[in-house]
Amino acid sequence: MNNYCSECGAKLENGLCPSCKNIIKDNGKFPVWGIILIIIGSILFGLLMLMGIIFFFVKTISLIENTRIDLNWNSYNYGTVNSTINGSNMDITLDEFETREYLVKDNGEYIYPIEGSEFIVFSVEFKNTSNNPLAIYYNNFVGYSQDKIVNPLIITDKIEEYDVMDDVILNYIEYEGEVIFEVDKNWDMFYLTYYDYLQSEFTFTVINKEKEDNLIPSL
Repeated sequence: MNNYCSECGAKLENGLCPSCKNIIKDNGKFPVWGIILIIIGSILFGLLMLMGIIFFFVKTISLIENTRIDLNWNSYNYGTVNSTINGSNMDITLDEFETREYLVKDNGEYIYPIEGSEFIVFSVEFKNTSNNPLAIYYNNFVGYSQDKIVNPLIITDKIEEYDVMDDVILNYIEYEGEVIFEVDKNWDMFYLTYYDYLQSEFTFTVINKEKEDNLIPSL
């Protein structure tokens, strides 16, 4: 039956029917509609892949950010006054803090904040728990208060009562010193963060306590 036309039954000549239009059994060409379907399918597949990649990166970034936020507030690197944060190479304790209307240098000179501001003095204790010396710098500290980032006060002279941190090399067991910030008097909460050389964050939070009488002395 392969030698006869499936439409009219006539005998085929060289695979072609001499008596009807059904003379081409297979021309070897792919149908146009098939090509169109492949193109549409490829476009849809590409769009789905792109959407999947975007969704993956958005979720990944969100997960990293949420993890970072959680780490900033867990017991490992978050504390308050009289608490200790245990790091991988050091323990950090915020012993106390106080507000000051002025500071006094060893030579008797007074340092005043700008109008409407005051100083916050933090006493911080470091304990080296590694076998290597650790470098501690005042500019490893940063503060955050009233929706603003606050940098430590740079004081090169000796201040009475305080051992202000300034390029201290911790090559012994413990060290305690002060870091000072200048902030608006209306601050309600202050976040003190220390970054070590590994860029680990250690954050202490303090709440504005009732002000003690600390009047500017008459000169």
